[in-house]
Amino acid sequence: MKRLLSVLICVLLALPAMAQLRFGVIGGASFCGSDAVDAKSVTRYHAGLTMQYRTYWGLGIQPSLLYHCKDARSENLQTGYLELPLGIQWGPDLILFRPYVEVAPMVGVAVNSRIDRDMLRRLEYGVGVGGGLEIWKLQISARYNWDLGPYLKGEEGKFRYTTLSLAILF
Repeated sequence: MKRLLSVLICVLLALPAMAQLRFGVIGGASFCGSDAVDAKSVTRYHAGLTMQYRTYWGLGIQPSLLYHCKDARSENLQTGYLELPLGIQWGPDLILFRPYVEVAPMVGVAVNSRIDRDMLRRLEYGVGVGGGLEIWKLQISARYNWDLGPYLKGEEGKFRYTTLSLAILF
């Protein structure tokens, strides 16, 4: 019984040692649109810092702090957001690479805009789903995002956008 208890304690103490904490930079393209009737898709960008905490069984958590430029119709609706997505990832570690799927709830605040601040909702929130591939210190990902609240006060238009990202993790 003492031997079993000793082995169990050693295993439990060793599990946190399997976790990995990495920091990095992330950036890429965003293909933004809106569910409003007269909206068309516009290509913009996002860039920022990220942190990845991987545990055992393929589970990982990756929060990021991003500056995300969004647009729905034309140049007059361009808005920059400071966003905090929390990517919850799962994928097997296959020695040389790691494919994964993720769900990412996010919140953001508008920091600059070309439209009147009285019309703009400054707080945004939403969710994204996607996947990616990690190869050594590089991470390539694609995610489809839904904003759950309207971007203008008194209107129903919500951003819908796809992001393609490249991260370098240290």
